Amino acid sequence: MENARIIKRRIRSAKNIQQITKAMTMVAASKMRRSQEKALSTRPYSIKLREILAQLAAQVVTEKHKMLQSAQKEGTIGIMLISSDRGLCGALNTNLFRTTEEFKLSLSQQRPEATLEFEFITIGRKAREYVLRTGQLLHAEFTHFPERPSFEDILPITRLAIDGFLSGKFKEMYAVYTDFISTLRQEVDAFRILPVEAKKLELTEAQRPSRLHKEYIFEPNADAVFDALLPHYIEMQVFQIVLEAQASEHSARMVAMRNASENASEIISDLTLQYNRQRQQAITYELADMITARQAVSQTPT
Repeated sequence: MENARIIKRRIRSAKNIQQITKAMTMVAASKMRRSQEKALSTRPYSIKLREILAQLAAQVVTEKHKMLQSAQKEGTIGIMLISSDRGLCGALNTNLFRTTEEFKLSLSQQRPEATLEFEFITIGRKAREYVLRTGQLLHAEFTHFPERPSFEDILPITRLAIDGFLSGKFKEMYAVYTDFISTLRQEVDAFRILPVEAKKLELTEAQRPSRLHKEYIFEPNADAVFDALLPHYIEMQVFQIVLEAQASEHSARMVAMRNASENASEIISDLTLQYNRQRQQAITYELADMITARQAVSQTPT
């Protein structure tokens, strides 16, 4: 019965783990709904802000604006890497770091004549650990980010990126994060934050103003308004990707914990079947011993 006791302890352990994973699934589901609502609610504002900038860009000389200028020849490439602070979210961070390495390799292949240097601004403890573990340069770190971040929380990050670009520290700044598609689907995305890509500020046919629209008068002028809106546009981009990353994290954690609970149920079922077989076998052996002993007693001559 020693094996049966071991199996029984394993069943008890699996049930305890299942209770924990079920509780974590419920917590992650609650956080996921809030983060999804916030990420989706800010998307229309980000899209509309880009449209306004696109309309302004059609009326100004974009070459005059530093944030739209082509990349400098000298300087480091900055990567803003957004991960989670905690684990237990499946392959979310693993996919993020693998895509980061592939992205760095693709940039190096696009510019074979130059030796590129990369420096990271990390948001999330897992991103910080990845950068330090791989021996790469860490420019700044932001860990223990609020679960419900506000717009003010990301201002130090964007100010660090903008100042680094304008001072010549970074010739380009990219963001690598996990984009929220749906509860069951999250994709790693990488795009350039600085300098702002001119293609993103081009009007589509639907966005082009008709002749019925009146011309706007800007005070003091269109260039000043454009200069004031560009930093806010970058801040909104960073704010949006942080919200998308958090929604992806909670979604991935809920799915991972739900799968863990289902796996625990299968383990408990298999161990219970094994325990019942072990117990039935022990009972069969005991009955066989009793019958053999009874037959031996009955056959003994008096």
